[in-house]
Amino acid sequence: QRTFEVLKRVAGEAALTGTLTGRGGRRLVVLDEADNLHPQQDRGGHRAVKEILESTVNPVILTANDQRAIPKEIRDLCLEVNLRRLSEAEIEEILRRICREEGIEAEPLALRRIAEAARGDARAAINDLQTSCAGKKKCGIGDLALYLRELETNVFAVLGRLPHVASVEEGRRRVMELDLPPDEFLGWVSENLPPTLGPEDRARVCDALSRAEIFLTRAVRTGHYGMWSYASELMGAGPALLREGEFSPRRLQYPSSALLYARTRGKRAVRDSVARKWASRCHTSSRVSRAQLGYLALLVEKGKAGERIAEELELTEQEREYLRELVNA
Repeated sequence: QRTFEVLKRVAGEAALTGTLTGRGGRRLVVLDEADNLHPQQDRGGHRAVKEILESTVNPVILTANDQRAIPKEIRDLCLEVNLRRLSEAEIEEILRRICREEGIEAEPLALRRIAEAARGDARAAINDLQTSCAGKKKCGIGDLALYLRELETNVFAVLGRLPHVASVEEGRRRVMELDLPPDEFLGWVSENLPPTLGPEDRARVCDALSRAEIFLTRAVRTGHYGMWSYASELMGAGPALLREGEFSPRRLQYPSSALLYARTRGKRAVRDSVARKWASRCHTSSRVSRAQLGYLALLVEKGKAGERIAEELELTEQEREYLRELVNA
């Protein structure tokens, strides 16, 4: 809980005092998830943050996914700094540098998989690297597979508890316990829990899950990530609180969408590599160039200047094969 009293006692004191050594140094005060103060459980939290900012003698950083969820009177006291999600290539380079400095021999494929799973979050990638390589000087794809199996076990444990939660708050807490983005967890819930319910209960739960997907989509489109909380409540509490009949346990399984994603990962990596090379020559984004790959495939495989274009883009044989498949599709 981050009530008025708790914040004033902990963060407020840190904002007004010096370092532990007493040599006149300054402290850096960080308030994480400042946009996620609950109006009931964290009563008075926003008022405490405002008073801390007005009286602090030390620098204070507020972190937030959705700045608009922070009251305007607090935002007016702050300097806004927007941090974008990192690309997979940037995260992979960070991981390589860490491994180099720590003397860890890491397989490139393992680092690439960690970077893909991080979804632009460097901290998550570093945590995954640490978990996979703890106590070792080598990090291979096998070590990563063990870590992913542990994550899968945690997902199954949470799924097993959801049909028995007693409140909306408990359901939301169960979902937030996972080191998994809500949009990914939605696939697990949607494919595993509705089949365990009767027709009427299934209809109500599926309606709640569809509303959760609406909130998740709106969060991405608007940048208003406070909506993740609503989606987490619908996913976490819906299967238990909306059902009136019996719950029939069944074997939990990996979502089919995730399996499809895993099976096509190699082909998508080749596609993205071609798109990046094409984008660098056309001075456009990779997203735009991906939409034009069909035209590129025709130019390379059917055009008179195909070989020259392929050499200019430095396409590998695997990338050429991908373009040939596009032409013949």
